[in-house]
Amino acid sequence: MDYKLIALDIDDTLLNNDRKITPGNAEAIARAMKAGVKVILASGRLFISLKRLYDELALQDASICCSGAQVVDHQGREISSCPIEPEDTSAILELAHELGVYVHVYIDNHFCYEKHTEYSDYYKSVCGFGDRLVPNLREMKDIYTPKILMINDEATTARIQPIFRERFPHLNIGRSKPIFLEFNNPAATKGGALKALSEYYGIDKSQMIAVGDNQIDASMIKYAGVGAAVGNAIDEIKEISDYVAAADNDHDAIKEIIDKFIFEK
Repeated sequence: MDYKLIALDIDDTLLNNDRKITPGNAEAIARAMKAGVKVILASGRLFISLKRLYDELALQDASICCSGAQVVDHQGREISSCPIEPEDTSAILELAHELGVYVHVYIDNHFCYEKHTEYSDYYKSVCGFGDRLVPNLREMKDIYTPKILMINDEATTARIQPIFRERFPHLNIGRSKPIFLEFNNPAATKGGALKALSEYYGIDKSQMIAVGDNQIDASMIKYAGVGAAVGNAIDEIKEISDYVAAADNDHDAIKEIIDKFIFEK
């Protein structure tokens, strides 16, 4: 098969545990691009936080942001967008307050929260863009946010996920890390974003590869012609993948997948 596009989840997939790209992965990505393959970053992050990776890898193609809620070209210009409805945002913020869990929303290239905590500090250290303390966040109306994120300890995240899924069955709710619970418009999935890119680039899904590690990657792994899991992926993702890399994100898993499917090594 002549694969023309590879979509890569970022955290715990493309990036190693030090949040860096291994030299082996970087070299394989450069070879793939030289061969004419489009390399797509597929992240839960805003586009602004992907700039470092774009520069480091010399990327020239689109990216999937906010877990599929936004698709943008390499300059950040919008291709498609699926924000959460404001009434859902208000209800989620209210329930999070009642449960006493940390939550933030994304507004104008900032993540916004009501109370400063260790989790807001942690996210600021990894996200690559600004934060904003908004004490009256729950009182704000007409918030159109691409994504809502809750960060709490692993046990709390596992406990509250079914609560929110029962209350908001019409939303996409899943984990991208054991401590991250993400909320998106039902039309906003990484798989749906890949479909938009299939139409945008004129590339059939059979010519696409998608690589991930966690729940939020499931839709694109199912959509692509080849869905691949890195070695450190959760079992749920390994079970639905066409290929599971022997290597994990610390040991050139992306290189392994590129070599196998794009260069048939």
